[in-house]
Amino acid sequence: MSDNTRRIFKYSLEVTDEQKISVPAGAVVLSVAEQKNNIVLYALVPTDNDPTITKIIDVRIVGTGHVLQFDPRDYKFIGTVNLHNGPLMFHVFYRDHGYHG
Repeated sequence: MSDNTRRIFKYSLEVTDEQKISVPAGAVVLSVAEQKNNIVLYALVPTDNDPTITKIIDVRIVGTGHVLQFDPRDYKFIGTVNLHNGPLMFHVFYRDHGYHG
C-alpha cells in the first residue's frame, strides 16, 4: 500500500435524533444516502493511517417538520434521505469531535 491510500467506507446510521460514530483519523464525510430503507454515511478514509487513532462524528437526523434539538450553525448539513419510497424524509447533519487514540 502506498502513502495516502484512500478508500470510501460506508457507515450505517440509526434513524434516531442523535448518534456518535467512530471513524479513522483523517476521514472526511462525503454524503448520506438511502440503501435498503436505511440511512448510510459515506466517508473518504485514509487507509495507511494508524487504525487505533480514530475520531468521533456526531450525527443529527431530523425529520421534515420536526423541531431541531440542536443549533444547526454548529453542524454541517450532509444531505436529505428519503425512506420507504417517499413518506419519510430525513435531513442529516454532522460535526467532528476530534481525535482519540
